[in-house]
Formats: sequence, structure tokens, C-alpha cells
Amino acid sequence: MLPHFSQLIDAEETQQVKRDYRRLSLLIAIVTMPISLGGLALMPELMRLVFGPDYEQAVPVARWLIATGLWAFATVGSSVIYGFGDARVIFRWGLIAAFMLASGCYLFTPDYGAAGAGAVRWLVNGIMIAIGAYLLRYRYGQPFPGWSLAKTLVAALICAFSARIAANYGSSDLLGLLPSVATGAIAYLFSLRILNVITSDDVASIRGVINRLPRFLRPLPNFILGVIVTK
Repeated sequence: MLPHFSQLIDAEETQQVKRDYRRLSLLIAIVTMPISLGGLALMPELMRLVFGPDYEQAVPVARWLIATGLWAFATVGSSVIYGFGDARVIFRWGLIAAFMLASGCYLFTPDYGAAGAGAVRWLVNGIMIAIGAYLLRYRYGQPFPGWSLAKTLVAALICAFSARIAANYGSSDLLGLLPSVATGAIAYLFSLRILNVITSDDVASIRGVINRLPRFLRPLPNFILGVIVTK
């Protein structure tokens, strides 16, 4: 994404930068948020399935690690900031982030172990994303797509709750977990549709991405897009 945004910024294509910043952030969030929150909800079952019951004590650590997926959309904003090439801003806030991370780990890791380090990392990432969104809006004129991301988060929460409820009535083996994943996925797709997360303006660009896939891979994403987009 960095070469893409750098090229647009050099060409002074401000509106295109805004559109791509929003759409790419949203597309990444649509994929990563349900995986992250679904993993949080089903982590006990996933841990027992993959590693066995002896590793159940690692569930809190694994939850903090998978929770960082909620911030994956911010890679787009980071690429935009790097595309502007403001070395002072990049250096200054990178140094502050490193200081916060080191200080937080020093304070919380002795008492809370790996879970404390995971929580610090998650929190520092969130703080830096908030700062980055502020810089993009008021320094570079790039509005943060907060409303679209908030609706995606709500849909992902519905996905996670649905999967958790289904898991409560199933077994913890693979055959018992598959219905929970399917329940969460169905709830998520219809939540995206009801909340109108993907607007009609986004459909053309998404279909352009799908059309670049090999022909045999196109039917499923086209079907999913038809489910989640209101006419």
C-alpha cells in the first residue's frame, strides 16, 4: 500500500487518497475483526483442540494476542502517513510508542506475565492508532472512517456472541466447533447487511478486486458480496 499511496500523494490525488484510505481500511476490518473477536470468544475451545487441555492456562495470553487483530485496519493509515514522508512525525511518534511499550512491560509483566505484556501491547497499539487518526485528520486532511469501522465492529461483536452461544451447547472437539463457527459467520454476514456496512459506492471497487482472482475463486466472494450488500 505504501507505493500506491506515495504515488497518489506525489500526483496530488487527494480525493483518491481519501477514498482508498477509507475503503482499504474497511475491507481489512471486515476480514480481521470477526476473526479476532471470534477467536476471543472461542479461544478456550480452540486452545484445547489445537494444544490439548494442558494449555488452558494460556487462554488469557492467546486472547490478548488475537485481540491485536482488531487494529489490523490501521496498516492503511500508517501507509498513508509514510506516503507523506514526514520523517519527523514518524520518528517522534515511533519513539514515544517504543517508550510506552517498554515502560508498560516493565510495570506489568512482573505481576501479570505474558498476559500483562499482551495487554500493554494491545493498549499501546490502540493509543498510537488514535494519535495517527488525529494526525491524518488535522495534519494531512484525511478523515478517519470511524462510522464504517464502528458498524463493522458491532457486526463482529454479534458474530462473536453468536459463536459463543452456539459453543455453549456443543462439544469442544472439531465437529462441535464447526457449528459455532458457521453460526458466527452467518450472523456476521447478515449483520453487515442490516447495518449497511458496505455501501453501493464500494461495490464497484470490491468487484474489481474479485475480478482479479482466478476464475474458479470468484463465485464465493461474489455470493458473499451479494448477501451483505443491500440493493
